[in-house]
Amino acid sequence: MIQFSNPPTGQRFADIQRDVAARFPAGRFVAVEGGSVIADAESHAKLVEKLRSQGKSPQGLVVIQAGAEYPASAVI
Repeated sequence: MIQFSNPPTGQRFADIQRDVAARFPAGRFVAVEGGSVIADAESHAKLVEKLRSQGKSPQGLVVIQAGAEYPASAVI
């Protein structure tokens, strides 16, 4: 799962994926803001709860699941 309102470019996203994969176990949900990890949790629901407790909304952040493979592009 990934969500973002201001997506990083292809290379920047690849860098974020590598960093998350190196730092977190597969399946962990991680929120990134301004290139820095600001929260992580074992489920998306718990991550959203943690972000809201920090006064943040997941809509403005990159939320990525560690170890997940994402296509280079997608049509929505």
